[in-house]
Amino acid sequence: MEESLRATVIAMQHQPTACELIDKIILDCTKSNIEQNKNRFFIKGDPAAILCIEFHAAKKTITEKAKALETAFVNKILVIIFQIYLAMISIKYGICEKLV
Repeated sequence: MEESLRATVIAMQHQPTACELIDKIILDCTKSNIEQNKNRFFIKGDPAAILCIEFHAAKKTITEKAKALETAFVNKILVIIFQIYLAMISIKYGICEKLV
């Protein structure tokens, strides 16, 4: 959890549109909730927390920002296991496309 908080500080330096830290208590609540369980498709294992970072921009720009953010995490030697999903959300179609 502490590492997630440090990662939040780093993420905010990259000026995301949104940044949300979701802790284990909330994550556990989504397991038994029929509506929310389907939104766990990207969660692997049983993490103590997840950090959701959102960028609004063209696909190329989002990819560049996400790579810069990943480099910042690696450079700070954060001992965290994370998966980067670059998601392009379409409100119109309600889809989430995995870009990387």
